[in-house]
Amino acid sequence: MINWRRSCCSRSHQATYSAKVRHGTQDLPNKSPAENKQYQAEWRKFNKTFVGPRKPKSLKPTVIKTVNVTTQKSRAQRKSEWSAYVVARRKKRDKSMPNWADKEKILAFYVEAQRLTVETGIQYEVDHIIPSNHKLVCGLHCEQNLQILPRSENRQKSNNFGMFK
Repeated sequence: MINWRRSCCSRSHQATYSAKVRHGTQDLPNKSPAENKQYQAEWRKFNKTFVGPRKPKSLKPTVIKTVNVTTQKSRAQRKSEWSAYVVARRKKRDKSMPNWADKEKILAFYVEAQRLTVETGIQYEVDHIIPSNHKLVCGLHCEQNLQILPRSENRQKSNNFGMFK
């Protein structure tokens, strides 16, 4: 780095000088504005006709952006897909609920969880002790398999129970 205080009279002169050093033009005289315009015009003309090797603009690979057609669904399509999902979820729930299950007692668990949430301000959820969707077992949706847990504990428990984690 050149000490600008010893080699140049001002910072602006230092900036000009260092730019000329970078470009290799420090020994050439300054050009007038007319000469600069002529030089730029010649450069543009040469640059258009030049067919030699050029440096790539970017080393990053070009990414072709494609529009995913499946994401652009109409409102009716989204609504029908959501309805199908809800129906499938209810069928799965009803399939895991035996005929002998007491629906009133099951509803009482949900009412109690809602009451605890309102009274304490902590979110409570109804949890299946034996998960209803596990790779090893399928717990039933009945009053013996339900418990009330705070949301944080229920999320921590996730789809696990006992020794089957």
